Order: sequence, then C-alpha cells, then structure tokens
Amino acid sequence: GEPFLTAKASSFAIRKDRITTERAKVTLALDEDSIFHPGVKFQFLIKERLLSLIRTGDDITKSPYYDTYHNIDMRFEAMYWKIDDPLITMESLVNSTNRTGLFESLDYFEEERYDDLYRIDNVHPLVRVMRVVRAFGMDQFYIKEAAKEMRLSLTGAKLLILELASFGYLAYDSEKEFVQVKPKLFTFIQAKAKKIDYDVLSFNSQPQQGKNAKLNLSNNELTISGIERVLLSDSHMVYIYPKTQELIMKKNRDFSFDGIINAGNFEIFGNQHEFSYDNFKFDSPNIDSIRIYVNTKVIDEFGRKKTTRLKTVIVDVKGELLIDSPGNKSGLKSLHKFPKFNSLKESYAYYDKKAVQGGVYNRDNFSFQLEPFELDSLDNFKNQGLNFEGTFESAGIFPVFNETLSIQPDYSLGFVRPTPPEGFDVYNGKGKFYNEIKLSNEGLKGDGYLEYLTSTTESKDLNFHPDSMFGIGENYVIEEQMDNVQYPPVSGNDVFVKWLPIKDYMKVY
Repeated sequence: GEPFLTAKASSFAIRKDRITTERAKVTLALDEDSIFHPGVKFQFLIKERLLSLIRTGDDITKSPYYDTYHNIDMRFEAMYWKIDDPLITMESLVNSTNRTGLFESLDYFEEERYDDLYRIDNVHPLVRVMRVVRAFGMDQFYIKEAAKEMRLSLTGAKLLILELASFGYLAYDSEKEFVQVKPKLFTFIQAKAKKIDYDVLSFNSQPQQGKNAKLNLSNNELTISGIERVLLSDSHMVYIYPKTQELIMKKNRDFSFDGIINAGNFEIFGNQHEFSYDNFKFDSPNIDSIRIYVNTKVIDEFGRKKTTRLKTVIVDVKGELLIDSPGNKSGLKSLHKFPKFNSLKESYAYYDKKAVQGGVYNRDNFSFQLEPFELDSLDNFKNQGLNFEGTFESAGIFPVFNETLSIQPDYSLGFVRPTPPEGFDVYNGKGKFYNEIKLSNEGLKGDGYLEYLTSTTESKDLNFHPDSMFGIGENYVIEEQMDNVQYPPVSGNDVFVKWLPIKDYMKVY
C-alpha cells in the first residue's frame, strides 16, 4: 500500500503496451532510505509488467545511482524489474560489450582521482563548487546564480556541473538547471586535506556471464557478482577474494562472503565471513585454515628479507580480524598493531601431510590443539613473536603435554623441549625416553636415550611413528640378564634400530 518506485519527468509517452520517457528522475524506497538517479531512460512494458531503467551515457544519465541504504554509488547500464518478483537485476544491455559494474562506498577517496579533475587554470572544480556553497550558505543552487561565484561563463559552469554530476559529486536537474551537492564532494575535499577519515571500498563487477548485481526486495540485500578482488586497506594490504566472485551487501556497507581474506602476512580461508563497516572488522565463524608468511634470511634486491609460507597451517578456527581502528579506515594514522587477529576458540595444527614422514600422523589422534590466541601487526610481525600455546597429543607415543608452537628451521610450526628428569613413558609405558623431543614437518623426533627392556639406545635422530620407532643409534647396549629370560651383554656403535612396540619386537643391526 506504499509507493515503492517514483519516476518524475516533464512528459511520458503512454501507449497501450508501454509507458516511456527518455529522462526521468527515479527514486526507489528502501525502508527509510532510497536509491536515486537524476535522469535515466524509463520504460514500462504493461503486458510483461517489466520495468527498465537505462543509463544511456548522455550527459546526466552518466551519473551513478545514489544508494543511501547500502551507502554506495552504483554504476551499471540497465536495471530490470518484473514488478511482481522480489528481485531487481542490474546488468549490461543486451548485446553490449561492456559488462562492467561499479559499486563504490559513499566515503571512498582516491588522491589520483581527485588530481585527475584539475584543469589548466589550476583551480580545482570541486573547490569552485565549494566556493559557491560557502558564499550561498547552502548546498543547493541554480547554475545561473552560481556561475559568477565559480568565475566561469554560464556555458562553462554547465559543462563543469555536468562532468561532476557524471562522477557522482552532484545531483543535477538539467531542466531546472538546479544543483544539489552530494556529501561525496565534501568528502573528497576534506580527505585531500587529510582532515577526515575515508575508505577505499570499491567493488568492481566484471562477470563472465550473468548480472552485475541483484537486489532482493524481501530483505534489501544486494548480491554483487563478478568480484575478483576487493581492497579494504591499502596501508595494511588487506584484500578479499570471494570464492564464487560473489558477495552480499547489506545495510551501510556491511557484507558477507565465502573465500579468502588476505591481511598482511595472513591468508584466511573460510565461509560466512561477515564484514562490519562501522567496526571495520571481519567476524569469521567458519575458518577452514590460516596460512602464514614469515621472513627468511634471504635478502632481495631491495635489501628486504624475502618471505616464505609456513608449511604448517592452523585449521578449524573461529575468529575476528580487526583491520584498523574504526576511525582510521584510511590508514592516515600509523597504528602498527593493526591488522589484528583474535581466535575465539581452540584451533588445531596437524601433521598428516604426505611430506611429513609419509603421512603417518593421523589427525584423529595426533595433533596440536592451540588455545585461543591474539596476534597483532599482521603485516610486519617478527618471526620470534609468532608463538602459540596449547596441548600436544601424539597418538600415545608420549603422554599428552602442554607446549608452545614456534617457527622451526624448516619453516614449519613445532617445538623443541626437554623431557622431565625422570623421562617420558613412550608407547603407553613400553619404554622410556630421556632428553629432547622435537616436532616439525620433519616429523616427531628424539635426541637422547631410549630404554626398552634391558636395552638402551642413544641417538641424535630417532623417528617416532604411532606404530614404530626407528633411527641410527650411535651407541646401543643390552644389559646382561640372568633371570627367567637370559640375555648376554651386547654393545654396538652406529647401528640401525627399529622398534615395533605393539608387537614387542626390536630389530637392531
């Protein structure tokens, strides 16, 4: 019972099968907000109940749609709506070679775009309009009244206004020659002077086929397609890569997507990432894995340390990524602790890849459980600051114990730790190991002494598998035993030892 779409024009052609006009001001009501365009080609096919709004590319029609619900400017060729359906589509015209759509934050600023507007007289067009606003004390005016204040001829003023309107800085009524200044103009001037915060949110839609976007009128969600990559912070190098090149825009630039978040040296893979514009952060309840890049000792041609990807990933994570302070979306202030990641529950590191001892460590019973952790400065942290406290379970090889994962020489996550003075039981008490335990992508290893029955194996490199232990023993001893089962004394150097504890069998040669 409420008007949803209003079109205003100086004249409409009304026929039996359609209603048309070459230029109409169009407003679509979205709750208390709206989508507005100052002049599009309007056509309604009565039998098909199909509405078409076309940006033809002539003067004022080049202006973007002004969307105060999602707080974005929108550029695409055509909007179609079968008025009995809940979906409005935004797409290219039939047979058009241009498939590009652009959806851009109302607080977007790019210095290069500002500078591109300069003219040969070095008076910036936005500054000319700002002079009018200050002189008149209002942000709307007639061109005829403003031309003198702009220090331009009437024709020159019209051309300038048309150009600025096509970029979305103004709303222009070409029939009344009346101008309404949009907040974007003030944003660009103040952002250039570094007096306000701004953002770099721009969603470039280039679908191989299909629509640029769909607006669902049941919930006002805008699904944008053909999105390969989106930059959220150029100062901290935070990007997203939607998995299906699709994201869902909600009120005030909040959006959700499945895919990858790249934040400095972190790559976060998951589903249902929820971006909050006001808080400038992601809530990610379903993170499949986190890949981390760290510095190496290799120096590149610019004197910087090269990075490499850690061989260990962190999986099954729930967390939040704070991109920057909510009042510093532009990154004008240098806040080194951002981006920051907080994990909100236990997560895991597994060692079941084929590259790790042939894949013998099954994640069902061999894992490192990480406690919830916080990491800041994701774009410039030091290797020694990357530590994760947690609990290590080794498929019964050793007792469960607490430890801290850190970067190992092979660029995996692991640890090196001593056993207690009394040693650790191994394989559920079938033996005892003393000295040093190591975990990395080279596997679970020991440097020390292994006691089994009356034998002692001393080795710098024992390999512990869930069902066996093997390695080179620098020294090997069997103590003499004269009880029920008799053993002669045996000693050897540089022997190969393989122990199958489940079978109570040790082979030494």
